[in-house]
Amino acid sequence: MDDGKGKFRNVHGFDEDSLSLDGLVQAQSGVTYSFRYRVRNVYGWSEFSPVTRILAADVPETPKRPTFINATDNSISI
Repeated sequence: MDDGKGKFRNVHGFDEDSLSLDGLVQAQSGVTYSFRYRVRNVYGWSEFSPVTRILAADVPETPKRPTFINATDNSISI
């Protein structure tokens, strides 16, 4: 994963309970981060994957509660 400034940092783990974040910064809204990966097996490390870019975003605000306006036999306005 890059740090948002183009410098890649390592994110690695060996199982679901082991994850290492080597000096990563907290993701900031509005910043595009790049990710790439490679795998290791008994023969060694693979080449890096193509880079994928992800734009960090904020959680959207909760929408306003609907307000009842009126209703007829076949319609409702909110």
